[in-house]
Amino acid sequence: MFHDHVRVDVAAAKDAAEVSRVAAITFPLACPAAMPSADMAAFVDQHLTKDNFSRYIASEQHRVLVLREASSIVGYALIALDSPPEPRGATLDDPAISEATGTTELSKFYLLPNHHGRGHATLLMRHVLAAARAGQQRIWLGVNQQNHRAQSFYQRNGFTQAGTRDFPVGASIERDLLLARPLG
Repeated sequence: MFHDHVRVDVAAAKDAAEVSRVAAITFPLACPAAMPSADMAAFVDQHLTKDNFSRYIASEQHRVLVLREASSIVGYALIALDSPPEPRGATLDDPAISEATGTTELSKFYLLPNHHGRGHATLLMRHVLAAARAGQQRIWLGVNQQNHRAQSFYQRNGFTQAGTRDFPVGASIERDLLLARPLG
């Protein structure tokens, strides 16, 4: 896991368009093969826009971390601080993640496919966990129940299943696993 040529930075306002571009490429890769492309496109158009990333980057309640190779963004993570999961559609096995405070959501975590299997996700995750620790007790995320590669990665990084939720993607409703781990 040699990382000399990649680095992780906190995103700046000027990065919003490039993060949005990477998000548009990577989000469909994590979706089930049977998901209609129109639903994936609708999700990207509604949630992964330059304007939305500009708001996240400017927000005190969010952290956007970018993985850079040279000057290009090749991956990103979006962290929502003090953010328990929405109860709508969620079934929680772990009541600790539903507490009103002390819980951070890892909302997005994506790398371009040519950066998979090179240790870059592990590097980005180390930075995510460090950024989430400030005053927080737990971190949670949702991952599609059919995305076994991502589930394995999160489990190797200390996440365990804490529940399930419905996750709308366009007109589709996907079932996500909720994974969580303590911070500290």
